[in-house]
Amino acid sequence: MYLGRNSFSEIADAPLMQYTIVQVVFWLAHFAAVYSFAGTIIVNMGENVLSRLRLLMSRRGELVVIYGINDNSVSLTKTLSEKPNTSIFFIGKAADADRDMIRSLGCSLYENDDDLIPTPKVLKKMGVKSNRKLTLYCIQDSKSQNIFFADAFMKAMEKVGCDPQKTRLVIGGYEEAIGNRFQVLAGEWNIRLIM
Repeated sequence: MYLGRNSFSEIADAPLMQYTIVQVVFWLAHFAAVYSFAGTIIVNMGENVLSRLRLLMSRRGELVVIYGINDNSVSLTKTLSEKPNTSIFFIGKAADADRDMIRSLGCSLYENDDDLIPTPKVLKKMGVKSNRKLTLYCIQDSKSQNIFFADAFMKAMEKVGCDPQKTRLVIGGYEEAIGNRFQVLAGEWNIRLIM
């Protein structure tokens, strides 16, 4: 009833509706329902518009990709967001408080399960180009996931044709688990391992 035609006439003859105070309460409830519904629509549309606008504006400057959402990555973002011409993307699942903090800092957030495994399509969606400066921080709490993600990200960057000299990788992991791949590539790529 609160959207569409007014059907007050169907309940106007009810004995309770003869009192003015009941009618006022009825119309206030009707107005509150319309107001809350419109507010929900506006908030959801606004969030999508802002997200798309952030993605469009992030096509220039340095790109920072942070895999793993935790207290360390959010505090790192506070420092990185002060740099001009820097676009920051988070990949991972975020709690509501972290999600709000990330968005308040002007960062983009990918929480889709498809985006948790980097492919050339995901990298292009983020604006990764062959000539763009890029920094990847793998600072998930699970060090084995950091290594898996960094390896998949590097393979996708190679397919996109990223310049190793403009790319920096910061990976948290165990020295034994990092393996030969990263140690061999450390000479070509700018890789920093955090143990």
